[in-house]
Amino acid sequence: MKSFKRFYEANYFRAMNFTRQYILSREDTEDIVQSVFLTLYERWGHMEDVSNPVAYLFTSLKNESLKHISQESLLRQAQKDINERELFDLKLSYSALSQLDTSNIDDNEIYRRIYESIDKLPEKCRRIFVMSKMEGKKQKEIADILGISRNTVEAQMGIAYHKLRKELKDLFPMLLVLLNPIIQ
Repeated sequence: MKSFKRFYEANYFRAMNFTRQYILSREDTEDIVQSVFLTLYERWGHMEDVSNPVAYLFTSLKNESLKHISQESLLRQAQKDINERELFDLKLSYSALSQLDTSNIDDNEIYRRIYESIDKLPEKCRRIFVMSKMEGKKQKEIADILGISRNTVEAQMGIAYHKLRKELKDLFPMLLVLLNPIIQ
């Protein structure tokens, strides 16, 4: 183990500097370097087959850094998708509010027309819409219950909104207000 200690001490700062060039966070850099050195430590007894341990170290650092960058990229893309969805919802809310005519609001008539329109939706689309907007379930929960993908839930919700917007042109803003779960 003395040979590993010498190897570690001789290469730690080089490993940190190398990895830091590609990884934005110092904490993530430290995690990657420590993880690679831990793996080397666990395999050190079998490293006699490796002709160049330094090259092996830097190859491992490269691979772990690539894996980290890939995961970080996926995470940021997911965040971007969420932000785009929130922006879409905000625009939809703005549009609905700007079109709202509050002078003719009759609750019974509104509900009757909304429920008639919901009943006209295709079965799968209607079920997903009801679970989301009337039962207050999250998309992931709906996907799990129905055994479908989250993308399918989103697509079906888009279809429902499109059909309801078309069917309830004058009442669509009220539909959004009446069917959104109450925020407490």
